[in-house]
Amino acid sequence: MINKEEVERIAGLIKLEITPDEADSLQEHFNKILGYFELLGNLPLESVDPFVGDEDVICPMRGDDVSRWDNVMALNELANFNEEGYFEVPSILGEDN
Repeated sequence: MINKEEVERIAGLIKLEITPDEADSLQEHFNKILGYFELLGNLPLESVDPFVGDEDVICPMRGDDVSRWDNVMALNELANFNEEGYFEVPSILGEDN
């Protein structure tokens, strides 16, 4: 089980400021989650083959059809290119990355 000090240490590792009430609530949630994992760990799975599935299900595949797209100018109007000619996209990591 997780104690309040561990909850506060985890919050510090992820730079999350929490109040004592929030630490109590998180401790309760974490311990419930760990309780579920303990229940799962106690399931009798010795007779279950992990590689058995529903073999009758067929995943439909789309056709691999090659087609030419001739509207390159429309793409040029929508896209930003860098000096090397590659597409420029917004950073998802933030300003300093």
